Amino acid sequence: TSDQRRCNDTCVFLQKFDNYYAYDDGTAEAGYSILSTMTYPASYFAMRFTLAQPDTLRAIRMWFNSVLEDANVDDFSLMVWNANGTLPGDVLYEQPSQYPAHADRFEDFVEYRLDDSVEVSGTFFVGFYQNNATQLNIGFDQNTDSRAFFVYKTADSWRESFLKGTPMIRPVVGKPLPDIVSVNEQVAFEF
Repeated sequence: TSDQRRCNDTCVFLQKFDNYYAYDDGTAEAGYSILSTMTYPASYFAMRFTLAQPDTLRAIRMWFNSVLEDANVDDFSLMVWNANGTLPGDVLYEQPSQYPAHADRFEDFVEYRLDDSVEVSGTFFVGFYQNNATQLNIGFDQNTDSRAFFVYKTADSWRESFLKGTPMIRPVVGKPLPDIVSVNEQVAFEF
């Protein structure tokens, strides 16, 4: 056509190759939380990932929504499970006393480094356990329906969510994560 504006005839897609697995598209259109109405409000959330080859789990990235008066701030435990079919099986790792946090930039995830790395292979689950009635309110990508890959438990059995979307949790795998201890000093150029 005679339309010379490239924005009308161009489609761009950015593909990232990084050290994490993700079902979400990186933006939260809503929030997802678990609320147990039981006398003892223990609840679990688990997201399933399958590796093509064995690897080492180093961290879990999570994106928590900011809510009024930090009403979603309470402790939780990071959890890693092996698979029992399509559901979480035995606990491989638990790291208690974690709290929702927010990155400096709004769209960035917070990385929770594991105190000890976990060898994973095949299918495994990452998620959290909470023993409180606080709605932790994790970011929820409504553009991607990943209900087949995450489950929750507030009573005796794991259940699939009825909400279409993807909670924003990402396992970080690979080589040890570097500790940033300094920044190279920049030399000023003279013109």
